[in-house]
Amino acid sequence: MSQIVLHYRKDIIDQELYCLIETQGSIKTSKDEEEGGGCGDIRGLRIGKVRRDIRPGTDESINPKEIKENEAAYFEIGSHCLKGKIVKLPKPIAVLRKDHTRSSSPETEMRQENGEGEGDQAQIFKKIHYDIEAILKYKFIFSTRPDIVLANTLKNLPSFI
Repeated sequence: MSQIVLHYRKDIIDQELYCLIETQGSIKTSKDEEEGGGCGDIRGLRIGKVRRDIRPGTDESINPKEIKENEAAYFEIGSHCLKGKIVKLPKPIAVLRKDHTRSSSPETEMRQENGEGEGDQAQIFKKIHYDIEAILKYKFIFSTRPDIVLANTLKNLPSFI
């Protein structure tokens, strides 16, 4: 029977900020165009900002500890803004990170050091651990088409008409 080891550290889970975002369509980035199109790897890439209020001069980010169900949320991506809401998931989702560590028996390691066990790969196995990175309880649903947001500097330009 297989066993899966899960490591859980509450202090790290409370510090890490993950969120689940549902949109109607895909988000294309300049990184996708460099890689030849499609949805590529976006790890570590800042896509936009999720906020409570979109009015100019307000910069109220959403604190994960103060989330309320059916609260309005705004997702600002460049000069576009999506309006959506926060929905509680029916069951929490765990975000896992797979950790591969190679392991072998001490006898196999000694034979390989002496040059005797070159073909003895049966004794070497992988030990796999899963670390829980976060537990998601809410998701952001953005089901409308994006609106264009003009910068404040453009709004103050004089009209030439």
